[in-house]
Amino acid sequence: MTVPHQQAYGHRPAPPPPPRPTIYQVPTPRDSGGMVALRVVAYVLTSLASLLFIVLVIYGYVQYQQARTALQDALSGLQSPSVAVPQFPSQPGG
Repeated sequence: MTVPHQQAYGHRPAPPPPPRPTIYQVPTPRDSGGMVALRVVAYVLTSLASLLFIVLVIYGYVQYQQARTALQDALSGLQSPSVAVPQFPSQPGG
């Protein structure tokens, strides 16, 4: 069984696929030796700066803890202030 419009036009072959776009290879520039050396130096300096930051943070924390402990030890010997009225000795002859 055929559909009326197929009878009128007959069987048509499938259209050809659209042409594929041409792919152009763009040459990628190569890094010179100086650029590679600069990249390595930048990487090493960045890594050293990160390690130095971590060391300084740890050193600062240790110094803070030592100062805090020393301050607590120095203040623990002092008497805490009292809110009571001080008692003065009575004056003689009075």
